Amino acid sequence: MNQSGESCGADARAIEVVVLDARERHVASGKTLRADIDPSLVLDDVSRTLDALVHLVDFAFASAPPESEIDLVVTKPAHRLVRVGAVRLSLRWQVRADSRGDADEGKIVSIRAGVQGAYSLQQSSAAHEIEALFEAMSWRVSIEAVAATGEIWARAACD
Repeated sequence: MNQSGESCGADARAIEVVVLDARERHVASGKTLRADIDPSLVLDDVSRTLDALVHLVDFAFASAPPESEIDLVVTKPAHRLVRVGAVRLSLRWQVRADSRGDADEGKIVSIRAGVQGAYSLQQSSAAHEIEALFEAMSWRVSIEAVAATGEIWARAACD
């Protein structure tokens, strides 16, 4: 049981509901949300954690190009001894399509700023608001631009 009296599996199911809801709300975008969720997760503050996760997932959907993939992993830390409620979250998505071949021939002029787009998203007020949501629950959080791939990688941990 967690601090709110719910069984442990209920926390993982609550995250699965967030994933299913996001998929349904964003089905028209053609974007895919893949999720790997540890079924034995226990969350300290279920409602606030789910709220922060919804904001993060919506941020990813809003900034990912059409028909791209968003990868979510939510698990317990890999240490032998971890406290009940310890969680690791990782969300990764590309913010630009790779059109270098066509761009090299001068056929396509990207309206996205490529890697700068990832950096701009990392520095955006939306990213800072999401960081604040996790930090308010005493989570460590980082939203990083991955220059080599034009991706955003958001990681959050509650140890």
